[in-house]
Amino acid sequence: MVQLTNIPRNELRPRWSPDGNEIAFYASSPSDVLSARILVIPADGGPATTVWAGTGTFNSSPVWSPSGLQLAFMSNRTGAARIWVVSRDTVGGAWHDAEQLTNVGCGAPIWAPDGSGVLCDAGKDLLFFSPKGRLLWRRNLVPSAGLLGYGAPAYSRDGRTICLWAAHRDGRWGYWTIPVAGGTPRMVISWDDPQVYVPGVNEPLRPDLGRDRLFLTVAQYDSDIWLARLRW
Repeated sequence: MVQLTNIPRNELRPRWSPDGNEIAFYASSPSDVLSARILVIPADGGPATTVWAGTGTFNSSPVWSPSGLQLAFMSNRTGAARIWVVSRDTVGGAWHDAEQLTNVGCGAPIWAPDGSGVLCDAGKDLLFFSPKGRLLWRRNLVPSAGLLGYGAPAYSRDGRTICLWAAHRDGRWGYWTIPVAGGTPRMVISWDDPQVYVPGVNEPLRPDLGRDRLFLTVAQYDSDIWLARLRW
């Protein structure tokens, strides 16, 4: 195990670059969370480069584009949380100023595997934006698929399928796959055991999609009472 950072802040959400040579993350001070910044550090160690920062702003959740030339991230620079993109001309080159990608509130960005745009969820809508910020499509899954309260969308490796956690209007809760081109959603994991899933207590985390399998983490929390003998 090798320590890569030694910044007097909390460093969170590390993300490997597509070529594996860099790591993007964000750092915030416990005493000033509104001064969080986006940084990139060489994967084998070295000084971190500040990609985006701002006084009184919270910046988080950086995600690499497939080319490694762009980072999408969340920022409240304009007062509300929006998705921004910062770009560079070459891998390892200097970063340009960030540009606002969305003008609507939505969750953390997810790059399409082919780099054609950024996906995000906005309540009951899935939104897909071009790298220049043009809304390419908006899909409401309530009337078309009967899915309510979904979240944590992710792409399959081939980019043909979107996967997400969702509750169906018939009461079923689980992990669903939906063709990007449109079509009927299919439940692939049924989250129906009350001993395993309790909303707000032990919920499934964002899964990782492999070539032929799906990995997910199920967290269960237990609380115990301890007695400590104090000396003073």
